[in-house]
Amino acid sequence: MSEEIRKLTSYSDRMEGEMAASFLKACGIDVLVRSDDAGGINNAMTASNGIHLFVHESQLEEALELLKTDMSETK
Repeated sequence: MSEEIRKLTSYSDRMEGEMAASFLKACGIDVLVRSDDAGGINNAMTASNGIHLFVHESQLEEALELLKTDMSETK
């Protein structure tokens, strides 16, 4: 049986979402990035629909902690 995928967070800025996904991947978290921007043709759609990050349920808590740590270190 496959593991459940859970929504981790959303960003209105594509670059910020991609950076968060890259950071999590570098930390060993499997991340699925989803956005509705017409295949990259209409980036304005990302601002209204957002970019969403999903992870395996077993990695959800770790991913949340990593993002909290990363965000607090950049301020």
